[in-house]
Amino acid sequence: MTESRSNELRLELTSRIVSAYLSRNVIAPSELPHLIQLPPDYPMVAPNYSRNRSELARATGLGEKSAAKLSPSLQAVTSA
Repeated sequence: MTESRSNELRLELTSRIVSAYLSRNVIAPSELPHLIQLPPDYPMVAPNYSRNRSELARATGLGEKSAAKLSPSLQAVTSA
Protein backbone atom coordinates (compact mmCIF):
# COMPACT_ATOMS: atom_id res chain seq x y z
CA MET A 1 0.00 0.00 0.00
CA THR A 2 1.37 3.38 -0.93
CA GLU A 3 1.81 6.11 1.64
CA SER A 4 -0.70 8.28 -0.21
CA ARG A 5 -3.36 5.55 -0.08
CA SER A 6 -2.59 4.93 3.58
CA ASN A 7 -3.13 8.63 4.32
CA GLU A 8 -6.42 8.60 2.38
CA LEU A 9 -7.68 5.62 4.37
CA ARG A 10 -6.62 7.26 7.63
CA LEU A 11 -8.50 10.45 6.71
CA GLU A 12 -11.57 8.46 5.69
CA LEU A 13 -11.57 6.52 8.95
CA THR A 14 -11.07 9.72 10.91
CA SER A 15 -14.01 11.35 9.15
CA ARG A 16 -16.22 8.33 9.89
CA ILE A 17 -15.28 8.41 13.55
CA VAL A 18 -15.91 12.14 13.67
CA SER A 19 -19.29 11.74 11.95
CA ALA A 20 -20.35 9.08 14.43
CA TYR A 21 -19.25 11.26 17.35
CA LEU A 22 -21.04 14.30 15.97
CA SER A 23 -24.25 12.35 15.45
CA ARG A 24 -24.27 11.37 19.13
CA ASN A 25 -23.04 14.68 20.55
CA VAL A 26 -24.34 17.89 19.10
CA ILE A 27 -21.23 19.85 18.11
CA ALA A 28 -20.94 22.39 15.34
CA PRO A 29 -18.41 21.31 12.68
CA SER A 30 -16.59 24.61 13.17
CA GLU A 31 -15.94 23.66 16.81
CA LEU A 32 -14.43 20.29 15.99
CA PRO A 33 -10.83 21.21 15.06
CA HIS A 34 -10.43 23.09 18.34
CA LEU A 35 -12.05 20.26 20.31
CA ILE A 36 -9.69 17.57 19.05
CA GLN A 37 -6.69 19.90 18.69
CA LEU A 38 -6.43 19.93 14.90
CA PRO A 39 -5.04 22.83 12.93
CA PRO A 40 -7.78 25.15 11.64
CA ASP A 41 -7.03 24.26 8.00
CA TYR A 42 -7.20 20.48 8.56
CA PRO A 43 -9.41 18.87 5.87
CA MET A 44 -12.65 17.41 7.20
CA VAL A 45 -12.97 15.17 4.11
CA ALA A 46 -10.26 13.31 2.22
CA PRO A 47 -9.30 15.37 -0.86
CA ASN A 48 -9.74 12.49 -3.31
CA TYR A 49 -13.15 11.64 -1.86
CA SER A 50 -14.26 15.24 -2.21
CA ARG A 51 -12.95 15.44 -5.78
CA ASN A 52 -14.65 12.17 -6.78
CA ARG A 53 -18.00 13.23 -5.31
CA SER A 54 -17.76 16.58 -7.08
CA GLU A 55 -17.02 14.92 -10.42
CA LEU A 56 -19.91 12.49 -9.92
CA ALA A 57 -22.30 15.33 -9.12
CA ARG A 58 -21.25 17.25 -12.22
CA ALA A 59 -21.51 14.15 -14.42
CA THR A 60 -25.07 13.46 -13.26
CA GLY A 61 -26.12 17.10 -13.58
CA LEU A 62 -26.77 17.57 -9.87
CA GLY A 63 -27.49 21.19 -9.05
CA GLU A 64 -28.34 22.18 -12.60
CA LYS A 65 -31.84 23.22 -13.54
CA SER A 66 -33.15 22.15 -16.89
CA ALA A 67 -34.11 24.91 -19.31
CA ALA A 68 -37.69 23.63 -19.33
CA LYS A 69 -38.06 24.35 -15.62
CA LEU A 70 -36.71 27.91 -15.84
CA SER A 71 -39.06 30.83 -16.13
CA PRO A 72 -39.19 32.50 -19.57
CA SER A 73 -37.17 35.49 -18.36
CA LEU A 74 -34.40 33.23 -17.09
CA GLN A 75 -34.43 31.19 -20.30
CA ALA A 76 -33.71 34.36 -22.25
CA VAL A 77 -30.79 35.22 -19.97
CA THR A 78 -29.23 31.73 -20.13
CA SER A 79 -29.58 31.43 -23.90
CA ALA A 80 -27.98 34.85 -24.54
